[in-house]
Amino acid sequence: MTLTLRQPCMLAVMSIPPTTPMTISQLAAYAGVTVRAVRHYHQVGLLPEADRDASGYRRYGAKAVVSLIKIRTLANAGVPLSQIGQMLQADASAFAEAVQRIDGRLHDEIERLETSRKQIAQLAAGDGLTLPPEVISYLDLFREMGVIGSGWWRAEAGRVGVLCVACLARNDIPAGHGPRNRASR
Repeated sequence: MTLTLRQPCMLAVMSIPPTTPMTISQLAAYAGVTVRAVRHYHQVGLLPEADRDASGYRRYGAKAVVSLIKIRTLANAGVPLSQIGQMLQADASAFAEAVQRIDGRLHDEIERLETSRKQIAQLAAGDGLTLPPEVISYLDLFREMGVIGSGWWRAEAGRVGVLCVACLARNDIPAGHGPRNRASR
């Protein structure tokens, strides 16, 4: 019976101690990648090929496991393979700095995606038109003041939104008259 894993699990971790040399399929299962991925990492120079034993099998040690897990983690984070190679050869402080930069990019991407999700939800609800938040605040204020009605909101919000954006861009809205100041009135 052959155990084929794409993700590490406790069974794989417990059955293959890191001090025991592993075959390529055991290494791949332990690190949560395919054998094909391991071979690709050999080809592009990210993971050195292991020496062969008497039976002709490549045997990988703990160092290969750690390297492969780093490669998989960085690749899953969207780091190009060419950059992964440089990171693996860097000293500890340069590696830590690179990881911080990657984390910052991921954080920015998550914020961008969350904003996109909110805009999609507004489109689905039919009441946001993906206008800038400042414009939405003004349109809400106009609705509360009775200047525009809820039916009008969907039909004309785009035109009023353009006017609000133009006023905001030119700073034509007098101080103290924006929607952020209405609670203090």
